[in-house]
Amino acid sequence: MCSTRLIGELNDSLLTTRLPIVDLSRSSLQTCQTSTVSQYTIKDIQAIRNALKLSTKIFYETDSKSSNSILDHKSHISSELGLMLSMSSCSAKDIVVGFLYNIPLNKLDPKYTQTLDYTIQRKFGSGILEQIKLCQDFVSGTYDLSSNKVSNNLLCAIACSLVSPQSLSKYNLNELISHFEVSEVSPLLLQQLKLEALSSGQLAKSTISLNQENIALCKILDSYKVASHLFSGESRKWGLNGKLSLSSHQCEVGLISILTGQPLNVCIAGMLHDLFEGYITYDQELTDFVEGRFGQEVLDLIISVTEPPKKVDPVSKKEDLQDWKNRKNAVINSIQNTNSAALSACTKISTIAAGSKILYEGGKVSDWSQASAKENNKVFHDHMSLYLKHTIDMSLLELYEFEFSKFLLLQAK
Repeated sequence: MCSTRLIGELNDSLLTTRLPIVDLSRSSLQTCQTSTVSQYTIKDIQAIRNALKLSTKIFYETDSKSSNSILDHKSHISSELGLMLSMSSCSAKDIVVGFLYNIPLNKLDPKYTQTLDYTIQRKFGSGILEQIKLCQDFVSGTYDLSSNKVSNNLLCAIACSLVSPQSLSKYNLNELISHFEVSEVSPLLLQQLKLEALSSGQLAKSTISLNQENIALCKILDSYKVASHLFSGESRKWGLNGKLSLSSHQCEVGLISILTGQPLNVCIAGMLHDLFEGYITYDQELTDFVEGRFGQEVLDLIISVTEPPKKVDPVSKKEDLQDWKNRKNAVINSIQNTNSAALSACTKISTIAAGSKILYEGGKVSDWSQASAKENNKVFHDHMSLYLKHTIDMSLLELYEFEFSKFLLLQAK
């Protein structure tokens, strides 16, 4: 799809819910450069990432009759919710439930449901399924708000995702906002709910004022909307026979950035890091759009982690090993500061996890990469040396080391 049409669709639909209310232009971004706050352990972050990927996987496996764009839209709703909860520093449990709350439990095949129930309990512990069901009761209007069985942060975030399509018809919105105001809900989530209500014409403009944190959250959500739209229908290999939407990968990289407390521009660039990797046709117009909407640093960060195009042999349809090495080294050489190193680490954490998934299912590195295990290990080790040189945040470095160590252990089995 050409850039002109893509940009036209983005300006006409994806960003209009927020732009009339708050100026999210480049000048606004310059006033909110603070980092998010990291409070999550490696175990927390792993659980949250698993929830994101499981949610996407469920939609692809249980709704195969729908187009990829419809599936992307369904997973997009839960992804936005998870991002809101993450930016609000909510509990890992709430974020996990947020990513999974809209899976169609009552519409699945009984055998699939049984397997899914086991998977959710194994990955996330007991009680998560009940929380998911209670959240779905809230959506249907049958949940008792006074029961306090679900955190109000989670309910407020769900309400944010339902206001714009006006799916909260069974609740009085003003009463719902009043309930959250006295329920110690995250101020960021409460303001986001008011913003969504304002954008849908259900709240008076005089009742809301936004701070830097709200603008940062809007920027994160808008960057994910842009990525979700640009990469609609594109998928990425996950395991030997599975796949996940490319927008899920973009979300995971942005999510890792948020959960490890990276600067806002790194988080935004994480959402858009594959912009110039050949998935879409791009030109100067698209480059200008990204720079104009999110700023020059975001554009520079994306470019710093973008590999040169592959050179595939027309006969063998394979890439020469030396060309593979050149592409990897080009990225290593382009990383010149802490922010670009941090973004690179976030992208590689997601990439290494994809390789580990192949190995976990009994595959080989050759099922996932053009290069050998030894060559891949060298590249990942070189990246780690680079991250040490540029002194990236310790929580991010530890997560990278964890993912790389798991990759090495799976190779040894």
